[in-house]
Amino acid sequence: MQYDPDDLRQLQLVELEVLLAIDELCARYDIPYFLDSGSALGAMRHGGFIPWDDDIDIGMLREDYERFVAVALDELPEGYRLLTPDVTEGYAPMWAKVMREGTKFYTRETLEAGLDQGVFVDVFPYDRLCEDVREAQRQVADCLKWQRASYMYHAASVHVPHGGVLGRLERLMCGAAHGVLKLCTRQDILVAHFRNAISRDVAGDRVTVLSYPVEGGFAQDELLPARMVSFEGHELPVPRDAEGYLVKKYGERWMDVPPEGRRRNHAPEILELSRGTG
Repeated sequence: MQYDPDDLRQLQLVELEVLLAIDELCARYDIPYFLDSGSALGAMRHGGFIPWDDDIDIGMLREDYERFVAVALDELPEGYRLLTPDVTEGYAPMWAKVMREGTKFYTRETLEAGLDQGVFVDVFPYDRLCEDVREAQRQVADCLKWQRASYMYHAASVHVPHGGVLGRLERLMCGAAHGVLKLCTRQDILVAHFRNAISRDVAGDRVTVLSYPVEGGFAQDELLPARMVSFEGHELPVPRDAEGYLVKKYGERWMDVPPEGRRRNHAPEILELSRGTG
């Protein structure tokens, strides 16, 4: 689907409500976090959402992420729910989401997986990379393998990198892999394999999101302690060296606004908002 501009803005405002609920919980339990990826870019370039963006991402170091998950399972405000691969059936990502109940944000993949997904904020754990470069490369490759396997397990319709004949072939292969995985494994086994891939004997001081790694990762002091900037009129945290972080994520010209034809979002198949739009 394509967004009506009013619907997109209403979606952003519901996501902002979710983010502020997370922010309050993190403040109460002294859990550090920062706006991540496009949300950090939006904060630094636009003072809020990238105008065409339709999601919010935050990041936490793994130890802080585990504390957040533990308290969020029981202590999110009424009307919010935590989704994780450990406890949520039909959930493919190897990170958490905080969802607004009474809303719907259904992609083709979540529809196939039978996941009741509402409007959400993504919560990404940053894990330590192995200090040895080759071992870190193996760590990243293994984590990506199990994340992709989880996507294929939950849905036959997954995003493929190519179009045309090659894209059709890739989609056929993904469909076949989906059938095999459904016969041969379970969600909890895939989660265990992913966790084993991240929990090596890691002595390095660099971190990244191992479901969506940045080559070489980040030094922890590039991320924390976070600094506060304005996001949609609220003071919220971004990485300590937000400019350096964004160069690594998006290149030296991250401040440049892309032309209209290169602007991307995650427009779902079904969108229903608690504000009565859809």
